[in-house]
Amino acid sequence: VADKAGNMTVDFGLVQSVSIGSLIWEDLDGQGDQDASEPKIQGAIVHLLMEDPATPGTFIAAKHVDGSNVADITTGADGKYFFDTLPEGNYKVQVTVGDSYEPSPVQTGGNDDDSVGDSNINTAAAGLPAHTYESGEFALSAGTEPTEAGGFDGDNQDDGSETNGNMTVDFGFVQPVSIGSVVWEDNDRNGLQGAAANEPRIAGATVHLLVEDPANPGNFIAATHIGGGAIADITTLADGKYYFGNLPAGKYKVQVTPPAGYLPTAQQTTSDDNGAAENDSNIAANPSANVYESAEITLAAGTEKQEADTQDGDGADGVAGSTEDLSGDMTVDFGFVKPVSIGSFVWEDKDRDGIQDAAEPKVQGATVHLLVDDGAGNFIAASHVDGSAVADMTTLADGKYVFDKLPEGDYRVQVTAPAGFSKTPVENTADNDDTENDSNIASSAGNVHTSGTFTLTAGGEPQEADTQEGDDSDGAAGGVADKAGNMTVDFGLVQS
Repeated sequence: VADKAGNMTVDFGLVQSVSIGSLIWEDLDGQGDQDASEPKIQGAIVHLLMEDPATPGTFIAAKHVDGSNVADITTGADGKYFFDTLPEGNYKVQVTVGDSYEPSPVQTGGNDDDSVGDSNINTAAAGLPAHTYESGEFALSAGTEPTEAGGFDGDNQDDGSETNGNMTVDFGFVQPVSIGSVVWEDNDRNGLQGAAANEPRIAGATVHLLVEDPANPGNFIAATHIGGGAIADITTLADGKYYFGNLPAGKYKVQVTPPAGYLPTAQQTTSDDNGAAENDSNIAANPSANVYESAEITLAAGTEKQEADTQDGDGADGVAGSTEDLSGDMTVDFGFVKPVSIGSFVWEDKDRDGIQDAAEPKVQGATVHLLVDDGAGNFIAASHVDGSAVADMTTLADGKYVFDKLPEGDYRVQVTAPAGFSKTPVENTADNDDTENDSNIASSAGNVHTSGTFTLTAGGEPQEADTQEGDDSDGAAGGVADKAGNMTVDFGLVQS
């Protein structure tokens, strides 16, 4: 009777739902683990996939336990995402970020990794849309999920049902920056790149990158790639270009060691962060012998100059206006010149034959002055390659003189003889006479005696035998400096 008076068929079927979530962040140090000071990424789109029960191994858009679609999440300023009320099963998380981001170089991309604080991008995942990245597979089962300590952002989102949620699926990204440009020979010495046909690019320069030490601001150390990998020095090829990519944001300096025989061009832009000019030379310091250094360059993703890509090296960071272009400074150029030199000897020509003899005395107290053609046929006081005036020399007891660090050009040497001396009667007055032991006075006015014109070109000067006084003032015979110096311009004097 009671059975017929009761309905015992009103049942309630329940399931235990599961959840997944955690954090999208910018991994500034590239180490693949979250640091409290590292920024979270806002605006990332997070999409959840689940394994299709009807087609194992195929992942489709996830659904909640009630069959409704799981909506994508766009991260806020805290970088967190959280999907709940999910059925048990196998899941993957997909994240789409802005095109300036790349996965941090250190990833734990395997399946079911429950480590907290690491990044879980499966870098082997294929067929994804541009700038979309995917985790490994995570099998979610009620009562079996990790109990996170809550020490990392996003870990505590499942605290209401801790063992039913996995809050360890994190995504770490970096925004790489770059720096580079060209090393060239500034033949016209104006500090600006000319066409390669007129101003050759320099092969064989060693380029080294420094970065400000985060632990010691103001101190610059050898730079590393994102993730800490060492950055190898670059040796320029015939195009003179250098490029350092995959760098973390920070403050940098570039150092260049040119091949032997080069000095900085006179005109330099010594403070040019973010490249106001794309074709100038940016040498700011000379920290050690033959090493030249740029000013401090601050690199930050999305803030760098959009180069016009009309100068050599400017296009190394991608198409003008691209994300890569706006994250790279390709304006840090180094202009050098090949200096030349001139010099030799003032002596008393006892036998008046215009030829140096070993026994003939040197002349002390002669004033030696250097003139250069100004380009219009006028000979004016010479300057060094850095633009500074060439000081007169007064010969010492050895009678020698030498002027170095000169730009290429046409030169004349003037000697003011000490009182009581005049020129020897036998002179070689020809221009560009490279005889090592003759006297080269071409004209005189009182006791001021002027040589012929000597055209000095780096690599084009005579290799002296170094058997005459003063011949070795430009270095060892056959060396780079020797081939850039003329040490044959001698002055023979006689006592009146």
